[in-house]
Amino acid sequence: MKTWLPDGDPKIIAESYGKTFLRQWFVNFENNDRIDFSLFGFSKNLWPTIVLPISRDLRVIAIKQFRPGAEKMVLEIPGGGPDLRHGDDSPIAVGYRELIEETGYEPDKIIQLSDHVFFDPSSSVAKYYPCLALGCHLIGKQNLDDSEQIEVVTFSLNEWLSMTLSGQVVDGKSVLITYMALPHILGVNYKDFIQKVLK
Repeated sequence: MKTWLPDGDPKIIAESYGKTFLRQWFVNFENNDRIDFSLFGFSKNLWPTIVLPISRDLRVIAIKQFRPGAEKMVLEIPGGGPDLRHGDDSPIAVGYRELIEETGYEPDKIIQLSDHVFFDPSSSVAKYYPCLALGCHLIGKQNLDDSEQIEVVTFSLNEWLSMTLSGQVVDGKSVLITYMALPHILGVNYKDFIQKVLK
């Protein structure tokens, strides 16, 4: 099998609130068919950072907010995109800033768990940076935008893992980052973690 290559530049169909809806043609090298796809993305490729915050006493700091795609309040972990007014738009800096703004908690340390993860590689060019924030401690109140309404809730690690395993947490980003972060939370490398799980 061969990788399909883009045929021409993407065409923006719609753009609003920093998000884009694109049409991109690809060539299928197996039969030379030219096929178009509709893809979701972010303007200027400003990918967000999503952070799993763990407090000093090993509680998960989560947030609840209304999500229009789900048409209900959704439990998830904090995150947001770069704001070029702040200068440093690295994933770690963005995660640090967004965590404080959305929750009022400051981390002792942030670890980027992988280079990036796609939201949905079949229908989106958008990706995000998965991070883990350790040693989080409350330093003040939330600093939310006028359009944001976010409730901060905390759970023991046991409760959070039970909720993600049982499907009570329906946000895919939150579930994936939780499991990417487990070896770091437990203080083992991922190979040792896998061996423990498989025993």
